[in-house]
Amino acid sequence: VSKNVTVYTNLPSSAGAFNRSVYQPIPWVYKTKSTVKEHAPVTLNLAGTFQYYFSYENNKKAGSGYFIVDPTLTIGVDNHVLPLDAVCMQTVLPKLLGELSTWKDRLLVTKESGYNVIHFTPVQELGHSNSSYSIADQMALNPNFSSSTTPATFQNVENLVKEMRRDWEMLSVTDVVWNHTAQSSLWLKDYPECAFNLKNCPYLRPAYLLDRAIFHLTLDIESGVKYVDKFPSNIVSKESQLHDLEVILVSKVIPALRLWEFYQVDIEKQVELFKEGIKTFKKCPNTEEKEKKIAIIQDPNYNRLQCSIDMQVALEQFYVGSKLNQDQSVIAFRNTLEWLNTEMKKKVLLDTCSAGVQNFLATVKYERFDPKGPKTVLVNKLHPLNTVYFHHDFEDTSVMEEEEAKFIWANNGWVMGANALENFAEFPGVVYLRRELVCWGDSVKLRYGSCPEDCPPLWDRMRKYTEATAKIFHGIRIDNCHSTPIHVAEYMLDAARKVRPDLYVFAELFTGSEHVDNIFVNRLGITSLVREALNAWDAHELGRLVYTYGGEPISSFMHPTTQKLQPSRAHALLYDVTHDNDSVIAKRSIHDVLPSSALVSMSCCAIGSNRGHDELIPHHIHVVTENRLYKKWSSSATRGSEFVGLKSGMINVKRLLNMLHQTMAMNGFSQVFVDQRTPDVVAVTRQNPRTHYSYILVANTSFVDSAPKAIPPLVIEGSYINGIETYNILVDTDMPSTTSNCCNIVEGESTGPKVEFTDFPPGSIVVLRVKLGEKANQSITEIRNIISELNNNNTHFDKIVSNLSLRSLNRVLFRCSEEEKSDGKGIQAYQVPGWQELCYCGIAGVAVPFAKISASNDLGHPLCSNLRDGNWLLDYISSRLQKHPDTKEVGDWYASCFKVLQNVPRYLIPTYFEKFISITYKKLLNACWANMSSFISEGSSFVKSLALGTVAMCGTVKGAALPRDCSSMSAGLPHFSAGVMRCWGRDTFIAMHGLQLVTGQYTDARNLILSFAGCLRHGLIPNLLGEGKISRFNCRDSVWFWLQCIQDYCELQGYEILNMPVARIFPTDDSEPMPVGTKTQPLSDLIQEVMQRHIEGISFRERNAGEKIDSNMSDEGFLVEAGIDLETGFVFGGSKFNCGTWCDKMGESKKAETKGVPATPRDGSAVELVGLCKSAVRWLQAAHNIGKYAYDGVFVKGSNGSVSKLTWIKWNALIAENFEKHFYIGEEDTSHLVHKRFIYKDTVGASHSWCDYQLRPNFAIAMVYAPELFSPTQAWLALCNAEVHLLGPMGIKTLDPDDMQYRGDYDNSNDTTDKSVAKGFNYHQGPEWLWPVGYFLRAKLYFAKIKGHEELKKTVQSIRQYLVTHQLHIENSLWCGLPELTNSNGSYCRDSCPIQAWSHATFLDLLYDM
Repeated sequence: VSKNVTVYTNLPSSAGAFNRSVYQPIPWVYKTKSTVKEHAPVTLNLAGTFQYYFSYENNKKAGSGYFIVDPTLTIGVDNHVLPLDAVCMQTVLPKLLGELSTWKDRLLVTKESGYNVIHFTPVQELGHSNSSYSIADQMALNPNFSSSTTPATFQNVENLVKEMRRDWEMLSVTDVVWNHTAQSSLWLKDYPECAFNLKNCPYLRPAYLLDRAIFHLTLDIESGVKYVDKFPSNIVSKESQLHDLEVILVSKVIPALRLWEFYQVDIEKQVELFKEGIKTFKKCPNTEEKEKKIAIIQDPNYNRLQCSIDMQVALEQFYVGSKLNQDQSVIAFRNTLEWLNTEMKKKVLLDTCSAGVQNFLATVKYERFDPKGPKTVLVNKLHPLNTVYFHHDFEDTSVMEEEEAKFIWANNGWVMGANALENFAEFPGVVYLRRELVCWGDSVKLRYGSCPEDCPPLWDRMRKYTEATAKIFHGIRIDNCHSTPIHVAEYMLDAARKVRPDLYVFAELFTGSEHVDNIFVNRLGITSLVREALNAWDAHELGRLVYTYGGEPISSFMHPTTQKLQPSRAHALLYDVTHDNDSVIAKRSIHDVLPSSALVSMSCCAIGSNRGHDELIPHHIHVVTENRLYKKWSSSATRGSEFVGLKSGMINVKRLLNMLHQTMAMNGFSQVFVDQRTPDVVAVTRQNPRTHYSYILVANTSFVDSAPKAIPPLVIEGSYINGIETYNILVDTDMPSTTSNCCNIVEGESTGPKVEFTDFPPGSIVVLRVKLGEKANQSITEIRNIISELNNNNTHFDKIVSNLSLRSLNRVLFRCSEEEKSDGKGIQAYQVPGWQELCYCGIAGVAVPFAKISASNDLGHPLCSNLRDGNWLLDYISSRLQKHPDTKEVGDWYASCFKVLQNVPRYLIPTYFEKFISITYKKLLNACWANMSSFISEGSSFVKSLALGTVAMCGTVKGAALPRDCSSMSAGLPHFSAGVMRCWGRDTFIAMHGLQLVTGQYTDARNLILSFAGCLRHGLIPNLLGEGKISRFNCRDSVWFWLQCIQDYCELQGYEILNMPVARIFPTDDSEPMPVGTKTQPLSDLIQEVMQRHIEGISFRERNAGEKIDSNMSDEGFLVEAGIDLETGFVFGGSKFNCGTWCDKMGESKKAETKGVPATPRDGSAVELVGLCKSAVRWLQAAHNIGKYAYDGVFVKGSNGSVSKLTWIKWNALIAENFEKHFYIGEEDTSHLVHKRFIYKDTVGASHSWCDYQLRPNFAIAMVYAPELFSPTQAWLALCNAEVHLLGPMGIKTLDPDDMQYRGDYDNSNDTTDKSVAKGFNYHQGPEWLWPVGYFLRAKLYFAKIKGHEELKKTVQSIRQYLVTHQLHIENSLWCGLPELTNSNGSYCRDSCPIQAWSHATFLDLLYDM
């Protein structure tokens, strides 16, 4: 956590009640032995939806989210749990159940059909339409449930619900309707403000007038007084009549309404007001305000010609604009008003009314001509041209007077494609005027406002209604959820959950957006979303729905019990047919009733159906028009009788399917596989991931009646136990496979058993129960035992790993392809067909990508396919390790485990392989960290990830050996992995402190220091090591970083290293490489040699100069020069022909004429080298003072041959005296080359003097090693300037973007004539390198301490926040690494090493400092 973060949630404590607006902080749990915050735990003690947010810096809210706790459903006398995925729900319409005393006989059909939840549509008193969802009185039971002698009560219903839960083990749920009420609701007469009426919503007046006019058109056609020639016998039955209706509306009806007048001004009235305004006009004092122009201001009461104009604006525009000419201004004002009125009329007619006409005609077309519509032809009051939009309980004349207006109510409905989060009836309510509403003519839309205070009677009534419902029923379905104001639903659900905490909430959403669906689910805590299988247009789509809405794929990866909270799809309640759907028989065919229902029953979610579907009712049981009663249950019922029994329709098979669904859900069959066998045949497998038992259902669908077709055999991995076979509605169960007529089980030779279909016509299903063979079962048991043991400590594997050194762990975990090839054993990185070569040959190569594959359950990944197809990867992992003595035991262990793994069914291998790899990978990482310092082993996950760089980058590689027996360090992988290009002096010693000293690898660090010391020549250590035999001494900086590492080593491990013998390979500058031991000197003598040679001046031409060692360098570039400026004490060197610091890009392009031209010579005194030199001199002085270093200075030879001593004290003071004066660019610098002030020069004395003034990040390196050189105030200004201009998302720009040479994107393959970028010429001219960031932030940290506690606190916080990007990057890197560099603004650079030694090292140094 990068800041002082506090997490809050509105989940109450165990003793508290839920209040959506009350939040409490969650205490952090800290990582063991650390101040690192690991997690903030919450105890889920309540069902519902809960929000969390986190804040920092004065409780500023920084981010938030929701988590949903599902209710626990219980049934039966013993209150056993009904899992959500076991729900089998059937919808019934209570109005078709008859008197309450007869309900049990009719509901017994649901019970005996195997359902465990009954969904009742509303049981309240219904309106005049008798629609199940048009409730007249929310507080009254439907009177039709009463008998002539006994009134039915809510208590009677509650008693029945309790009885069914206890005795039938069935739950009961019902709908809540919050969005509308029946037109006949008497309470609405008392509280008309609860509706959208013409008084409280005057913006609806124009829409009301249009609605009445359309209704009067219906009456005119019905009466035959008008338009009899167009609509004889008041019939609309031909599409040509749509044109007639359009002409009538456009030419007669709408013009007569003059609707535009509601949006216009009275011109004469406004002109008079304008003239009056001139008399008292005062100019607006705000003269700077942008000139305004008049516009029509809508009359809030929507009266004709009562809109207005801002008169002050009008006077400013016209009176002042005419230079106070009254007559001229009045004329201009009038003309503008006429134009505005005309434009408004056009808008109303051409936009709003035109849309209204088209939507009117579309409705007429659907209801009267569309094959899917009701095909009504008569036009009369009962069947108007359009459903009436407004409840009008008066004579058939338009009424909008004050008193009556409040009783004219807008009806409810739904709007296709509308934003579900906006209330379409709220202002401006154009949906009604544009006729976009699919209207329910029997229901009035309710107007809640934004809070209970806006309409107390409505909120109070609906709350009581909701609480009463929650008291009786175990769950609620939110009717018309997508159109119900979401804040209203939140309020009502909060009230319901107080009554019944474990309330099952489900809803059907038609938002058209999964994102908006999630908003409703999150805010309301919806347990299940209704999904409709009947929406599938073919068998493939139906199979997709079954797969999508439930379960995880078969052979999914095994996740730990504690894992990161992941977004998930809302739980589904998948219906084969809902009460809003047409019959399957009507929509598809009678043969598809069984297959579709069977496929739904195989889904791993809640399922549902509608009463009548199982009885094969061929038509839609309509919630409005149907009034006949359901049949009662009788176990002896026969077809055609007044009762329903097991022989009726497909009730018997549906009972079996419901039982199967519940069995699978209650017994852990949580994995799903859907196989499209043919266009019509779908196979669905449900598997228990623990036992690997499976149920396989094969269904031959029949979306349209068709003849039987051949079906390919189904291959099963395992042994057949028994089957259930059905043909049409004939049912056979628990059959031996030998007696089945529909299929045969044939044992395969190389594969598992095959199911061959013999007699399987459309409409058939078969269910098979399958288990694994004995051998596979034994293997899985053995594998699970191994995995179980691995979860403990002190296992055999732990003992093996505990004996591994970091060098051996490098081989076990890492090593890229070129490193592995260098062993000469014919092994390279594993190539995954269809994907890529693994980054590493070791376990990390598969463990890292598998962590991502497992997290996303990507079973289709090529790695998984490769494992399923063969044992190649298993053999590769074990055999590779077995070839090396130090890792053979690890290889043997993997080989023994993989031998067992090979005996399980191929489809399960990725699952168990991932578990093996993930557990052992974690143990191997822990072994790495156990071999490191306590800073690492007890550090944060980011610290540990960075420290893995020392394991990944350091190892033994043939062809890149060191004079001493120690691991060589790769500069970066995979580009610098083997051979002469692996080991660089500069990179090694920049990275040494972080990767070896901070991690505690002191022996390797010492050996590297001494190995490079043995290669000393010309007073320099090599840049490219070349095993010390073909070394290149062409860089000026590596020797100074080497000296710094000696200093750092001594501070941690003491000064003994200074006296250790160094076996020199080059005893003299001109000698050939000599055998080790020819000449030895103590390290201190070599240090002195370096300092003395620099004072004397270094100048030599590289051996073998020419194309043999560098094909790009010009001849002049092979001359290496370095020395000390005795006037300033500054180290200097180089020329315009070479590049001897880390910015070492040499031009390569012949086409761009940059070949042999260094991009960044940085000759003269480079700022970081001056800082390193100062650090070395200061340390040598201190070491000498305490008797650890014999020399007190160097000898200087004068021009006349005289010799004097330059002591460390004098040299130290000389640098300090001159640094700020030469390097700082302040106000006093008058050079024409200055383009930024308050920064430090990059160089002093460069061949190209303008290079000195370039802003680069190198000064921060000097700040870290020699902070005493810098004025704290000036240093802070320079750091702030660099942060603004250079710091990127991950790296730091190597050149100021304002510099004319800046080019931020590196592409080494660029072969154009552009000199600035050709062949990667801009390598250090803008791309954002990571390693200097560590120095920059360390410098900022140092000077923040000087500025005081508050600045330090702020700096630490900003650094931690900045590092989040790096932590995320390393967590998602297949190379487990931070890259060498990025292109501009953190963008990916393909030519960068994906893991770089010094990138890891300097960030570790930073965290160590913090």
